Amino acid sequence: MRLFFAIALPDSARDAVGEALRGIRGASEGVSWTRRANLHVTLRFLGEVAEERVDELAAAVGPWVRRLPPPELRLVGGGAISDNRHPKVLTVGVEGDLGGLVGAMEGAIQRLGFPAEDRPWLPHLTVGRVRMGRQDRTLSALRELGEIARFRPDGVVLYESRQGEDGYRYVELRALAA
Repeated sequence: MRLFFAIALPDSARDAVGEALRGIRGASEGVSWTRRANLHVTLRFLGEVAEERVDELAAAVGPWVRRLPPPELRLVGGGAISDNRHPKVLTVGVEGDLGGLVGAMEGAIQRLGFPAEDRPWLPHLTVGRVRMGRQDRTLSALRELGEIARFRPDGVVLYESRQGEDGYRYVELRALAA
């Protein structure tokens, strides 16, 4: 099972992202846009994990989610991950103090024997993936976005990522309430 911990967006934030991207999407060929149902803020990608470890992971991270509940988050601006001259992943920025929660989760996950994350955590919302072309206008339009939404998450979700014929689908395995 391919697993990850994330913050799910409430419907109001999903709607606001859709509205903010409406004009950008229509003018951007060569981009595979993230489905509304798949919008989330990844806190920790785990990769392939045996099914029998799901409860163990939830039990290790759950107390931290309750102890360090997610703060108010702001979805603001846009950009890209990877080379800005040839972006591959298009994003919306996420602002809010999630560092304490992410650090505590990382410690709990490592104590279960998972390797440390090999790159710094970058809070973002993946909104699209570049399939062809440079997408200069798309990237420029994303950078011009102001604040899109504010919300306070209900907690953290442990998801399974399942690949199907029509792309990835994220299945909620455990909801860890704040």
